[in-house]
Amino acid sequence: MGAPSYRIQAPGSIEVFAVFTGLGYAREVTEIADKPHTKGRLASDIAAMAFIQSSLLCRDLPGPLCDELIAGAEVLSYDAAQAVLVEGDSDNALYIILEGSVAICKRSGREIVELATLERPAVFGETAVLTQRPRSATVISQTDVRLVRIPGDLVRSLAERDVKLGRMLATLMAARMKDTEKKLAT
Repeated sequence: MGAPSYRIQAPGSIEVFAVFTGLGYAREVTEIADKPHTKGRLASDIAAMAFIQSSLLCRDLPGPLCDELIAGAEVLSYDAAQAVLVEGDSDNALYIILEGSVAICKRSGREIVELATLERPAVFGETAVLTQRPRSATVISQTDVRLVRIPGDLVRSLAERDVKLGRMLATLMAARMKDTEKKLAT
C-alpha cells in the first residue's frame, strides 16, 4: 500500500489528523502525545546501551560523557500510529530510534505535510533541544518503535563540554530546517 495519508477535521473544530499505515490501521492523534506502553532506564538494556555507545551521538564522546548520557537516558516503546511528540509540546528531549520507523509531520495552513520518515539509527528532536522552544513538528510511530529518550538539559550540558557533539547537532538541525523549507514550499 502507499505512503501514510492525513486528514484534518472541519474548520473551527479541534484539529486532529489520522495516520493510516500500510495495514489499514487508523489512529487519531490529538494535540496530546501518547504515553509509551513501556519505559525503562537505558542502563538496564544492554543491547540498547551497546547500540548507543556505537552510535554517531556517542562514538566521539569521551567515555565519562557517554556514561553520563547513558545514565540519564531511558528506553520508550510505542505501538504503531501513536503520537510520540506533538507540534507545540514543551518537551525538549532528544530521541534515537532503536527499532521501527516514525513519520515527521508539520502543519502548513490546514494541511499536514509529511516531512520525513526516519528509521534506526536516526536522531530527532535536535531543534527543540538546541533552541529550547516548543516542538516544531509532530512525530508519529509508523510501526512499533523503541526509542532512546535523552533529556534536553543533559544533551545541552554534554554539548557544552564536547564541541563535536554540539557541532553535529547544529549541523543536523540546519539540514532538517533546509529540508523542511523545501517540503513546505512545494
